[in-house]
Amino acid sequence: MSGIRREILMKRFARGSEWRKWDLHVHPPGTTLSNAYQDIDGVPALDVFCKIVHESDVQAIGITDYFSLDGFFTFKERYDQLYPSTTKVFFPNLEIRLNESVNRGTEPVDFHLIFPPGLTREEADRFLQELKTQITIEDDKQKSCAELSGATDFQSATVSRSDIKKAINSHYGDNPNRQDKLLLIAAASAIRADAGSQRKRALADSIDKMANGYFGNPRNVGYFLDPSRLDGELPIIPKPVFSGCDAHSFADLESCLGKQVSHPNEKHITWIKADLTFEGLQQTLSEPEERVRIQATAPDQKEPYKVISRIKFANSADFPEEVVFNPGLNAIIGSRSSGKSALLAYIAHAVDPVYTVDQQVAAGFERDEAGPGAAHSWESVSDLDYGVEWCAAEASEGRVIYIPQNSLFSISERPADITEKIQPAVFRQDPDFESEFHQAMSVLSDCNRVISTEVRNWFGLAEEMRALAIEIRGLGDSEAIKSRHKKLKAEIEVLQEASSLTAEEVEQYQGVMADITLIKAQLAGIVVEQRTLGPYVEPGSDEGTYIPTAEVALSIEATPDPESMPEALGQTLKSILEEGTSQIIASIGSVIVDYRSALDVSYLSKEQEIKDIEKENGELIDKNVANVQIASLVNDSQQQASTLAEIEKRSALSQAKAVCQDQALASTKEALEKRANTLDVLITGFNESNHQLDGLSFRIESGYEKEVVSEISQKLNRRERSPYLKSHGGIDLAKVLAEPEKFVAYVGAGNQGLRQGQDACMVTIAVLSLTEEIRFVASLEGDHIGGFRKSSMTPGKQAMFALTLILAESEEPWPLLIDQPEDDLDSRSLCDVVVKDLLSRKRERQIIMVTHNANLVLGADSEEVIVANRHGDDRPNRDNKTFAYLSGSLEYSKPKDDKEQFTLESAGIREHACDILDGGEVAFQKRKEKYRI
Repeated sequence: MSGIRREILMKRFARGSEWRKWDLHVHPPGTTLSNAYQDIDGVPALDVFCKIVHESDVQAIGITDYFSLDGFFTFKERYDQLYPSTTKVFFPNLEIRLNESVNRGTEPVDFHLIFPPGLTREEADRFLQELKTQITIEDDKQKSCAELSGATDFQSATVSRSDIKKAINSHYGDNPNRQDKLLLIAAASAIRADAGSQRKRALADSIDKMANGYFGNPRNVGYFLDPSRLDGELPIIPKPVFSGCDAHSFADLESCLGKQVSHPNEKHITWIKADLTFEGLQQTLSEPEERVRIQATAPDQKEPYKVISRIKFANSADFPEEVVFNPGLNAIIGSRSSGKSALLAYIAHAVDPVYTVDQQVAAGFERDEAGPGAAHSWESVSDLDYGVEWCAAEASEGRVIYIPQNSLFSISERPADITEKIQPAVFRQDPDFESEFHQAMSVLSDCNRVISTEVRNWFGLAEEMRALAIEIRGLGDSEAIKSRHKKLKAEIEVLQEASSLTAEEVEQYQGVMADITLIKAQLAGIVVEQRTLGPYVEPGSDEGTYIPTAEVALSIEATPDPESMPEALGQTLKSILEEGTSQIIASIGSVIVDYRSALDVSYLSKEQEIKDIEKENGELIDKNVANVQIASLVNDSQQQASTLAEIEKRSALSQAKAVCQDQALASTKEALEKRANTLDVLITGFNESNHQLDGLSFRIESGYEKEVVSEISQKLNRRERSPYLKSHGGIDLAKVLAEPEKFVAYVGAGNQGLRQGQDACMVTIAVLSLTEEIRFVASLEGDHIGGFRKSSMTPGKQAMFALTLILAESEEPWPLLIDQPEDDLDSRSLCDVVVKDLLSRKRERQIIMVTHNANLVLGADSEEVIVANRHGDDRPNRDNKTFAYLSGSLEYSKPKDDKEQFTLESAGIREHACDILDGGEVAFQKRKEKYRI
């Protein structure tokens, strides 16, 4: 499509997506089957058809024929000759029959392939040549749709689903993104399977998965919007349902096109909210519930005197002549200082100047500084002539609800949300408290980190002590071993007296063997240490040398966290940490390498010691070995001595670990006390100060979220008796925190029952790390909101905090003008609360919203997007206007043209949105894949 054509379409759809009548199933004169059109009074049937279509209020029509698109091109060529300035759009609709039947009547399934309006005859001919039917000719060759001729062919032809896929892949390439090329619309009535046939139900499900949408009636809509409609299968994509008149005669056309008919043949009107383009039709796939309606009257109708049609600027060098608006959701986007908020302010001021100034003052402006933008008061722009026009031409007055930037705190009944919204206001009012708050949060995090580390240490030590106890038991009872050792010494003395060995020689031999046994034990210890160091060192290039491996690493956590500091300071802290980490890792590696080398030296030294001892005492050893009985007893005696030494060693190690456990408990208790004291100091200090803002007073409460405590309690076996469980089975946090050492020991000993699959260490950490939550409370005229109690504020007072309450408070659906609500909301509130509320509220009132958040623009399916641009050398506007605005729908796309002189005209709405909005490109992709379940 030419650039000129694109500009025409953009101007035509400046109000974005609007509800229009569409009928995608209309047969023209000459249709290959059931053609009942006739010339009238000498006027060709095609001309009469074109006239009726042109004079109807249906804006988009699918020109339909069976297995052929000739009728479309014949009609389109004649229509363009007769009505060259038309605003209607026509879609080629290829109607085919599948070679499968599903319903009880065994009717073949009708399938419609709807192509973009710009399809050329050459493209259509190629596709029809590639689309094979089940009719065969010589050599079992399948006839293509292009080869069909005569009534018999068209009446008997069918197409398989596999041949449809082959034709699409052949024409558009393998595995194309099919819905960007054409849409497959099935007849809803033909795929309702016989309930008694499992095979037909499976066939219907397969066809459902292939189709993009359906021709049907209002009764079909709920079924095809239900993702769980396929029995026993995973969710399936919700799909749009369209109603078509299926006209084959002038009687059909005149009575059904764009009309609701009850009898004899039921016909319905299809409304689609989209541009009159194939891209507009595609939006029904992303938003089938929001973009398509089958009903007699236009959806979402509003009182015209409560809908702003446009704002006009007379003879202004700064603003365009006019900006038009959609009756639904209008999203104004643009870069910083591009005129977004200014446009919104001018709209509000044009409707009600006094109210607008009052709202800006409430948002923080000084009354004499309130105006459309920074450094521009209303007094300074008083010579500018501007005003709004309502959709009711006779209306001259109206109202708006105007929410300036930074004036909204969207707060629901959930206290956590209230805290998140009050907190920024408190911080802006008291920067010193903000610093104290963040410092306290950092201390709390550090305390919990210490608690987690020390509890892990305690349980780790407990496990090691249990392992040592098992080893000690495996070595034997120490008293029994001592007794055995004493008995062996007595037996040796008896044998010595009877042997040729002197007492001195026996004693000397025992000493020699003890030395050798000790050295061998040391060798075994060296081998264990070498094995321990194995992952951290590897042989160097020179024989006998080592170098550190990549397993030598270091993780440093600093307080304050560099991420929480100002950017420049944070970067400096990060550099220091990185440099320090590298140096420490190098030092650690060097120490490990040196230690490993020393082990080799020590091992060789110990081996040599044994050789020297054996050489020096060779005669004595040989003499004792000759006395086999004495040698055996001596060896047994030494073994008992060695075992006793090992028991004593492990016992000492276990006692050392017990000391470390006590230290871990002491550190844990100290961290708990520090955490409690930090919270107390923060809360007391804040509450003793007088914090007020615009009549609101603030204080802080702390406590535990019931759901969190319940979740922790669920980890424990609440059926077993425990000193740390209350009578109702919930954990007694007060008792736990009063004696944390006893609680840790109680759990560590296995006395506290846990739910299956729960780890004692992790449960203990979860309990002790549970920190009282800080919540802000706001009070106004004796009522409060926030904290741990239910709000006592009326809806009128809560409206100060919440967008939803402001909207609910307004009895009349006047337009809502809201400036960047995302500035005061978290992402969850945006997606879960505001987007849903916008989707609902835009049906009853017009909304004009300034935003830079893609979730609000796309998630709420904005009907019109207005792109704002401020004139500059690198972003010029036509006629050098200071501010310019480009409006259109989300579906309007035009590849960016860097050669285009004027910024707004260089791309479509979609491209500008991707460039401007936070997360715009990702949001568009997510929207496209919204129902790819």
